[in-house]
Amino acid sequence: MLDALHFGAAEITAVEVNPIINDVVLRRMDDFWGGLFSQPEVRLVTDEGRSFVRRSHDQFDAIISVHTISNAALASGALALSENYVLTREAFEDYLDHLSPDGVIYFTRPEPQIVRLFATAREALANRGVHDFPSHFYAFRIPPDDAERKRFGSNRPSFRAGLLVKKSPFTSDGIREIENLLGVAHQWNESLVPAAETLYSPFQTSGRTLYQTLLTTSDLPALYRSEAQQLVPATDDRPFFNHQTRWSSINRGMIRKLFAEKLFGGLALGDRPIAEVCLLVLLAQTMVISTLLILLPLARFSRDGLQAQNSAALLLYFAALGFGFISIEMALLSQFTLFLGQPVYTFAVVLASLLVFSGVGANLSGRLWAEPQPALQRILPLLLCGLVLTAFLIPVLFRVALGLSLPWRVLLGVAALAPIGTLLGMPFPTALRMVSEVSSSLVPWSWGVNGFFTVIGTISAQILAMTFGFRFVLLCGAVCYGVAWAVLRKTTAPESLRANSRPEGALDVGTSLRS
Repeated sequence: MLDALHFGAAEITAVEVNPIINDVVLRRMDDFWGGLFSQPEVRLVTDEGRSFVRRSHDQFDAIISVHTISNAALASGALALSENYVLTREAFEDYLDHLSPDGVIYFTRPEPQIVRLFATAREALANRGVHDFPSHFYAFRIPPDDAERKRFGSNRPSFRAGLLVKKSPFTSDGIREIENLLGVAHQWNESLVPAAETLYSPFQTSGRTLYQTLLTTSDLPALYRSEAQQLVPATDDRPFFNHQTRWSSINRGMIRKLFAEKLFGGLALGDRPIAEVCLLVLLAQTMVISTLLILLPLARFSRDGLQAQNSAALLLYFAALGFGFISIEMALLSQFTLFLGQPVYTFAVVLASLLVFSGVGANLSGRLWAEPQPALQRILPLLLCGLVLTAFLIPVLFRVALGLSLPWRVLLGVAALAPIGTLLGMPFPTALRMVSEVSSSLVPWSWGVNGFFTVIGTISAQILAMTFGFRFVLLCGAVCYGVAWAVLRKTTAPESLRANSRPEGALDVGTSLRS
């Protein structure tokens, strides 16, 4: 903000997602900043940056994101486990659409991530009809200082590097001015910090770096496959920019070596698969703990349930429901993030809506159909149709309603989730009524297996999303419900149920659902 005012920017829009921070700088401590955020040139907006840009109708001379990242969070692997819609290919297309003809995108990130930003910006420019890629890029790094070199070694990549992407080609005078400001070719600049070093310049004549190869190659997919580092741009469907390591490159030796090392903050700047290993270990831990706390008690105290007719098929049905529900939930959370902007609103609206309306669906399922078997033969096909319609109609709704105020977007989001949420709530309690008629001892197994696959499905869906994208996760959820329907058609014919009469003293379904 100070730099923009110092260099005479006529209008500055600052976007910060945390309303508490904005309240601090704009009201509680405004005098501490000398009224910085109260200047007539400044407009402070509480919003998620990408969501704001998509809804904006303004044109900007510069779109800037300076190190919206912490070394500690990156080293922990936490950032690679979360979505980042600011760094996707579609995000850069939005930035280009909101730039003036000579506008510039300026992002700073740790040095190892700059090359993936190159790939992202190149594909975005190509989608906007620009093909003279080398003249639109400039990149630099700030070398580590003496303290950083002593702690992490002299070969450590820099935590501070930057990329500039210009909508029109850079000129030699423009590059010269940038390098003068950065102190390139000087041992120390006026701020007594290490001078910047050029990573890529359109007028660079010596050597051939990966940056130059990335901008000049005619076969990007082949280049992506040839590099060990993940260079394929993150997308809105797979927005895990910090997922830098391919799953195929992770092996037992790499995991053992990772746990043997001291996890300094600088570790995040290497090629260590911290987040990926965290997910794999978490999945293994969850499977062990869920087995100990869910499946083993059932095996110990409710063995009779497994002796019921068609028990394996019915448990497969409940397993499919557990994995399918959580997969659909995670995919919807991702889709609504850009629409609602604030992550806290996204979680509140999506999770609350799905839980409330699935509860409504569970209640309606017992009221609308007296017989569970024919009810499920209607509910599951209807649910599959609803998932297909949701996948196609929700993106259209988002494009049409993106410019509305937040309350209207929240209301539309709740309305869009109501039908699918209601349908998602019906298959489980309806099938539970059917199971109670087959064997009361199979009821706790149905709950347990469903819970087991819901728990491990949360982490599995995250891994699938990082690998294939959220549309694939949504498809997996639909396939799970398709499997449940197929199992149901094969195992719940009236004659198969009559073959195993309901034992005396069987659990009443109303009591089981209330319990």
